[in-house]
Amino acid sequence: MHLGELGLKYFPEYKFDESRRWKSDFYLPDHNVLLEIEGATGYFKNPKGQVIRGGRHSRQKGFEDDCIKYNTAQLKHGFQVIRFTTGMVLSGAAKSFLAEHLIFT
Repeated sequence: MHLGELGLKYFPEYKFDESRRWKSDFYLPDHNVLLEIEGATGYFKNPKGQVIRGGRHSRQKGFEDDCIKYNTAQLKHGFQVIRFTTGMVLSGAAKSFLAEHLIFT
């Protein structure tokens, strides 16, 4: 995710709520930020060759579960949550956003 290139200290697959066994894709301890990379937000083919729109994150139940997870991370645990799509990571947009908006110490 380019975090090392930006000189950011990070922990991948960071567990932030043991009771729910929730993890974030990355944790930036110097900024108290959880980073989430939303996968399967476009079209893909399932094992049967059928074209499917989105994945768990874009279906109602999955999206609602993510909302609860992110809201809990922010309100119960005091994290800031930043979300990106896989496309944003691959295009460099996520890296540019973090470089512009995080204050590096």
